[in-house]
Amino acid sequence: MRILGIVLSLLLVGCGYRPLAHYARGIFGKSVYVEVSVNPEFPKAGVAAKDILNKAFLSRFHLDVEPKESAESRIILKLSSISFSSLAQDNEGFTSHYRASVDVNFSYTSIYGESYDITTNGTGDYASTGNMTSIAIEKAQLDAITTAIEQAINSFVSKTFYQGITHLKQKEIK
Repeated sequence: MRILGIVLSLLLVGCGYRPLAHYARGIFGKSVYVEVSVNPEFPKAGVAAKDILNKAFLSRFHLDVEPKESAESRIILKLSSISFSSLAQDNEGFTSHYRASVDVNFSYTSIYGESYDITTNGTGDYASTGNMTSIAIEKAQLDAITTAIEQAINSFVSKTFYQGITHLKQKEIK
């Protein structure tokens, strides 16, 4: 088992594999501060967005999330739009399934002083029936919005990965 682990490690190192965290540090440094611009229509979605982005920085980028004063970089997340559309109707013509669409804007400055704005989007579906309470409908909406935010943040992670590769390649050329 040890030999297999050693061989696998040599193959990964030999092919130039580097984890996502290596490229993220090329953009954000070792620590980041996350600020959220809350959408007044759905303030709870802003809290969920900040939690999801913090988790992404900790678990996927392996960066420390720190207070504004001590962080090397800062990112501002803004839920620029949240909308709902009808997906399906019941026999009486009332909408029974909805899709929540969320556009998320990420603004940040790299550790090299370059400013970036990235906008991503995501969707989440939920059901609404006539016998649901308004609290149950609001919870279903928030769950759908949270799913959409997760998709948007996953897209952001992919884009910053590519951006990190580009930064490292530019540094190697110079």
